[in-house]
Amino acid sequence: MTIIIFILISAGIFSILSSVLKLPPYSATQRLRGVAGKTKMTETLNQRLLLPVMKLVAPIIRLDDFKERRMKIKLERAGIIFTPKEYYARAVVMAAGTAIIGTLAAVTIMPSMAVVVCILAVIVYFHFFGEVNDRLKEKDELIESELPKFVRAIVQGLKTEKDVIKLLESYSTIAGKGLQYDIRCLFLIEIRKF
Repeated sequence: MTIIIFILISAGIFSILSSVLKLPPYSATQRLRGVAGKTKMTETLNQRLLLPVMKLVAPIIRLDDFKERRMKIKLERAGIIFTPKEYYARAVVMAAGTAIIGTLAAVTIMPSMAVVVCILAVIVYFHFFGEVNDRLKEKDELIESELPKFVRAIVQGLKTEKDVIKLLESYSTIAGKGLQYDIRCLFLIEIRKF
């Protein structure tokens, strides 16, 4: 009987607080989630656990200027929104989390598996560290497949138009995803500096 009373009191307190705080009803939040798209559990974990820890670890990471500039260019080209220090910190945090959680689980269940968990943590580090190179490799393959079309368009354009900048600008509107960023950033920005 006390359980039923506790549930009713809890429901009443929730109702009062939700009206005082002017919270939307549960059905409205469900509709908004449906409109916004379903968020995956991994995205929620990334936003609530990984990103705050990553932001704390990022200032500790030390990179020389050359490596930081090179990684910044790679991250922008790959479409990853992290800074170089945050990217390195994400790999370290994921590897450390794997090592800590895995070691705790392995020690309680089977202590001899702790070494395997440490090896797994190293693999996780290199997986997250190499993500930018994997994305760039995919992008380079897209560019290679689009290069014949690009060359044909430029050759045909040079027959009628001698302004290469205009040709590149016009091709950037019809370029595929792989080559579009490179045309805009590498060709147009560099050419306009002169």
